[in-house]
Amino acid sequence: MSLKYLFLTILITTFIFSYADDVYVAPDPEPTSEEVYSLELLNRFRMNPNAEAEIIAPGGKRGPGISSWIKVDFKMFYDELMALKPVHPLVMNLALLKAARRHSHYQIKNGQGHVETPGKAGFVAKGFSQRCKLAGYTGGPGGENCFNSSKSAYFGHIGFIIDWGKGGPGGMQPGRGHRANMMKAKFNEVGISALPYSGKFSITHNLGRGKSARYAGGVIYRDKNKNGFYDVGEGVGNVKIKSHDGKSETFSWKSGGYALGLNSTGKLKLIASLNGVSYEKEFDAGSHTVKFDWSIPQEQDLIKIKELLKNISGIKNSPSNKKRIFQAAVKLYLIGKTLGMGPKEKSEFNKYVKDVKNKIDDDQKEIRSLWSKNEKKEFKIKVSKLKKEYVGTLLSNWISDASYTYNVKKVVSDFEKKVELTPKKMNSVVKRKFLKSIQASRRKVKTPEYLKIMDGFANRIQALVKSKRR
Repeated sequence: MSLKYLFLTILITTFIFSYADDVYVAPDPEPTSEEVYSLELLNRFRMNPNAEAEIIAPGGKRGPGISSWIKVDFKMFYDELMALKPVHPLVMNLALLKAARRHSHYQIKNGQGHVETPGKAGFVAKGFSQRCKLAGYTGGPGGENCFNSSKSAYFGHIGFIIDWGKGGPGGMQPGRGHRANMMKAKFNEVGISALPYSGKFSITHNLGRGKSARYAGGVIYRDKNKNGFYDVGEGVGNVKIKSHDGKSETFSWKSGGYALGLNSTGKLKLIASLNGVSYEKEFDAGSHTVKFDWSIPQEQDLIKIKELLKNISGIKNSPSNKKRIFQAAVKLYLIGKTLGMGPKEKSEFNKYVKDVKNKIDDDQKEIRSLWSKNEKKEFKIKVSKLKKEYVGTLLSNWISDASYTYNVKKVVSDFEKKVELTPKKMNSVVKRKFLKSIQASRRKVKTPEYLKIMDGFANRIQALVKSKRR
């Protein structure tokens, strides 16, 4: 081959694969507020389609906020929704969310469609089922909805439900495929992406059926606008949600949503707790997903913040109390920033945390950065330094957990490499034994952020256990 053609081949190959490598990587694997809000809207529809008909097209007429250019027979639409029967809610699955975000990114680059073309920017796989599996989903992928140019999360929601378009009766698409996907009872999990770009959102639903005996999901939020529904910016993260038997637990994401896989279909009680306050609800036996929400009363937050402020204000400001004041300020900031408070409490809070706020934020940011970049030497130096500075404070456990999970990450990564290199040797028995050791080591972790990371490690090994490769 001549140098001219060799150079051309290399150039073309580089060009193609540089596009193929442009696969979306989210800054955070957890769902955003817009994505959790989208799921709340979807579940509202699934659990009460008749009520959704009254919201979108009250009495069979165009509802408020429905653009005039949407030319559909709203009476027909209304009657179709009134004929639907309620189905159980869905929970957000992070692997399905990863697949949905990747496809939304692909559509931003290349235009709307369900099939991806090899070599194009953001390409993952041709079909949605394979994209879900490549994202790590171990359940059964079942359906996909796409809306690449939605002006808001809510607009995307009504777009899928109305299903306007050519080819079907009433100005709606034949078979109402998007709406049908949203209402299928066989699904129990979903990944809903809402990627912002150019003032719009690229929205993708990836729906599937997970393998847990039962699921629970919902939102933990502060209802700031008092409308009785979760809205963007109202979510509360790091709230523990557990089953009454203690066998299943998780923590809410920063956006306030959560998903919990359950081991039993028996009678169930779920408990949510934050800062010493808890809320619980009982559910009948069954295999269908249950929805458990907690709208945290402002009164509970006020009681807690007043208690914290009273504690720090009662410490005399003297050189001998410097350590006690620092410990109290760290506690006030770490707990207080998760609470709702009035103007008076906010002013006092800011006064007491002004000397620690920026330091804590910067220290946590650096630890997270070093943790994710695998900067082993720098990470250990920073951890050692912070352990001394924050000894006896509420942040001490967080630092210890960062150090512990950093080491576990290396162990998990090494195990995955061994499975890849020697699949026959690393059989199902070995994988299950290793999974149990990871699950047992979770008990050494105390803070919500790193408990989630430990759950992520366990899920990675669980995927290997379920893999067909032995």
